[in-house]
Amino acid sequence: MFAVLPRHPNGPADQLSDIPVECVEASAVSSRTVEDPRLDGRPVKRIAFGADQISQRVRELGKQITESYPEGELLVLGLLKGSFIFLSGLVRETRRPLPVDFIVASS
Repeated sequence: MFAVLPRHPNGPADQLSDIPVECVEASAVSSRTVEDPRLDGRPVKRIAFGADQISQRVRELGKQITESYPEGELLVLGLLKGSFIFLSGLVRETRRPLPVDFIVASS
């Protein structure tokens, strides 16, 4: 989970709701079994989004954020721990200065 927030109270925060989110049809999901050493021998039964799809979408989101917020200060706020890898890619693809911060939530 992540948010890109305007740092000024009268910024266009509602523009992010217009950014489209793509879904993948069930037929596009891989059904091959993948072994990953990070999972202690447990197999990955399906891959919902491939690395190329994720990279392409992160590039698109970075471009959309850059175009939607050409000026003013923005703060990228991520929810630890799951968002930090995604956010690092998103910040790299956003062509403007972006400070990054994280919040921690517990259940």
